[in-house]
Amino acid sequence: AQSLEALGDLRWKSGKFDEARRLDQRALAIKIEALGPNHPDVASSLNNLGILLHETGDYAEAKSFYERAL
Repeated sequence: AQSLEALGDLRWKSGKFDEARRLDQRALAIKIEALGPNHPDVASSLNNLGILLHETGDYAEAKSFYERAL
């Protein structure tokens, strides 16, 4: 999951937001399965996806990820 997030970060910094989102969502799914939905690492991933979505203007979905991270 960490490698996927690192790749997602590189894609994000390269302006490839759709690819970054797909990679981050895969990493999130792995973390949820391995750690459970309430683990702090899952919350961090949810927050990161919220930031990505906010940066791309998808405010409603960003809010959803932020709320799940709480």
